[in-house]
Amino acid sequence: MKQHDRPTKYMAVANEIIAEIVAGKYKAGDKLYSRSGIMKKFGVGEVTAVRVQNYLEAGGLVRKAPRSGMYVCYDSDSFNVKLERASFEPPKRIIEFRKKFSGVDHFNIPLYQAIDRCMEAHGMEHEVISFFEHDISEFAVNYLPQDASTGYICFSSGSASLLHSCMVLLNGNVKSVLVDGIIPQSDCVLVDSFSGMKQIIDYAYSQGCRNFIYAKNFCRALSGIHNEDREMASRLHCQYRNVPFTVDDTGNYDELLERVCNVKEKTAVLFPQDDAAYTLKRLLGNTKADILITGFDDYFSTDKNDHTIPSIRWNYREMAENIYDLLMSESPRTSRIRRIPGELVNCNHDIKNTRRKITGGYTV
Repeated sequence: MKQHDRPTKYMAVANEIIAEIVAGKYKAGDKLYSRSGIMKKFGVGEVTAVRVQNYLEAGGLVRKAPRSGMYVCYDSDSFNVKLERASFEPPKRIIEFRKKFSGVDHFNIPLYQAIDRCMEAHGMEHEVISFFEHDISEFAVNYLPQDASTGYICFSSGSASLLHSCMVLLNGNVKSVLVDGIIPQSDCVLVDSFSGMKQIIDYAYSQGCRNFIYAKNFCRALSGIHNEDREMASRLHCQYRNVPFTVDDTGNYDELLERVCNVKEKTAVLFPQDDAAYTLKRLLGNTKADILITGFDDYFSTDKNDHTIPSIRWNYREMAENIYDLLMSESPRTSRIRRIPGELVNCNHDIKNTRRKITGGYTV
């Protein structure tokens, strides 16, 4: 070894101390060598001892307490350390945080049921903690007990649900999955907007539509990520089809109604969620046969509707299986995102909630 390749004295000493910590001689919270202790044990001067302390602190292995000494931060039982040692143990149980709704929840209930069936099929202990939005303060995050042997399922059902579970979602030492949203430190599962919009546009094109309008800002409850994803997906798929694509982001139905009534060719109006699509369809009535209105999410907030629209239904079973797989599998330090393709359906959200799958331009 060349002289300049040899580790410096302070690094050699620091590496010896690191080896002791990793081997378990010192646990998280234990007091480590003092400056004089380093000097005596390793036969170095004060300057070298100070550099050893600074090196260990910079690496996050220890913390300095003024007038008290150094304390170990490295936790050999933490989730991240287990991953680095490839000794991760899957969760022994699953806790799921569900937001309760005052009315009928057509959107989340099928997914809740799919998760229940999935956990039962895998024989996993599964606890559900339900909460109403008014149970949560808008000005403080909820503290929830966290256990490294537990996996957590959280839902992106508005700001209140994220406030309720954010301490879990942001904790890299526990396994957690966020459904229908993206957040750092947590694995995420959401519907594949790009695949869904491709199915919608391909269907509209097969019905003779050669002009496409994306209706943005009409779905008040839709999260920004889905709104932007679906707009981008619509734009890209229309470019691939080489058909005109425009965005109406006014959020004003009167202006949108006037615009679609003046089109000269068969046009598809793409909504990123069903509620707003049904509103336009009711306003338009049967006056424009050359307008095809489409939705997304196979979701309608009221119990009865007299119209039918093409929409995308979530694949609830596949979402539940991916949630389970993410919680049980080993993972890298960075979070993973899984987008689950939906299926194209022709929906009439009446009392019977009739749904028909569309294939090749026909409904079956």
